[in-house]
Amino acid sequence: EPQMQGINQGFRSVGSLTKFGEGYPVKAFKTGERVSLEELNDYIVEDKIDIRDLKFKGSCTLQEAKQKYPEWHERRVVKGESKVRWNISRNLYDWWLRRLKNEIVVGHRYYGIMTLAIYAKKCNISEEELYSDALELTNYFAGLTADPINFFTEDDMLSALEAFHENYVTFPRDDISKLTGIFIKPNKRHSGRKHMSRKENWEKRVLPAREMYYPDEDWRNRDGAPIKKNLVVEYLLRNPEETNKSKIARDLGLSRTTVLKWYNKINGD
Repeated sequence: EPQMQGINQGFRSVGSLTKFGEGYPVKAFKTGERVSLEELNDYIVEDKIDIRDLKFKGSCTLQEAKQKYPEWHERRVVKGESKVRWNISRNLYDWWLRRLKNEIVVGHRYYGIMTLAIYAKKCNISEEELYSDALELTNYFAGLTADPINFFTEDDMLSALEAFHENYVTFPRDDISKLTGIFIKPNKRHSGRKHMSRKENWEKRVLPAREMYYPDEDWRNRDGAPIKKNLVVEYLLRNPEETNKSKIARDLGLSRTTVLKWYNKINGD
């Protein structure tokens, strides 16, 4: 059955030594011609996976992103600030460490430590503590097999620890479960709460609240919504040189999308 390998996992170069040592170099064999993505996709077992769907996260260049998203560029590129995310309790890290010591099997050890590195970053665990725990696991993992071709080495561990990075903190739970062979029970949200239909929500929440705050039925805005186009026009007349849509949106208290819409129409774009 085909096996999926992570891009961070180390692979030996042709001509280097294998685990068997001197006299057993890594060899490569040409067995066929170049194949297409469609042909490779035929070997994927899961129906939900299609390698033809792999895409980069963004299509604009860094310079274009600077123009389109100036606040993001200032915070993430200029100041080097990390992503804004939740601070997770170290209980997640400790829980996964316990599971690795009791449930990991040969064939999943690399991904087990890779996930430990991901959780360490999510839980703000120090790199020193992570390395110490991973080294202890490596010694344990090495004893899970007597087959020299399946030894788990310190080099394998160091490669897996490269996942100790902000870019991996959103690694999907389902993928972790598949790669490590350890089942992770999905979180139940809104446990015990009943979800109301639109009609129930209207009858039980909206109507009573409306009658409480607007007993004389004066809740309707009979004058209509303010014309946002006029706000943008007046602003541009006062500030003809201003082209930063984000600044305009902040000054007017409008969304950037609204400003962009009327800005383009006013300027004939």
